[in-house]
Amino acid sequence: LEIIDEENIKTYKPTTYKKIPVWLGEPTIISANHFKIELERNFNENILLSGIYKDVSINALYNIFNSLIYAFAPGEIAIRIFSFLDNEENTELNFPLLDKISNYFDYKFIENSDFKSELEAINQELIERQRTNNIHSKRVFNFFIGLEKARELYKEDSYSTSKYGDIMKNI
Repeated sequence: LEIIDEENIKTYKPTTYKKIPVWLGEPTIISANHFKIELERNFNENILLSGIYKDVSINALYNIFNSLIYAFAPGEIAIRIFSFLDNEENTELNFPLLDKISNYFDYKFIENSDFKSELEAINQELIERQRTNNIHSKRVFNFFIGLEKARELYKEDSYSTSKYGDIMKNI
């Protein structure tokens, strides 16, 4: 929630929702009984959206993304988009345009060639939070796009997971 005082100074009041609604429908028709997922502040909250039609899956992703931006004050959450798609597909899906929100949120777009160090950092953060039972840190929302192309999550010529596949399982 943005607050502007008499001197035109912007401040932000943290969100105090117990549950955060994440809408999966078209934003123009959201109502109280519209389909949504409510996120609580717990460990091991994961949502998996999968589909054979990329445009439908991406629309759902953008709707979730918009729900998060609406529900939280700037600086209150971190958003990571891991894309295993090629540059042409990323551009076609308008992912480069999302860089604009980094002025308000802790946002990173991670391409296939750069995912390893960021995945390891998120895993270390998760391990530390679990070790200290820290539930008050900034929420981190990770989106993984194009997992079907994430070859490095598996060992070569095998269905066994690689080191990074094991990290994904932990996250």
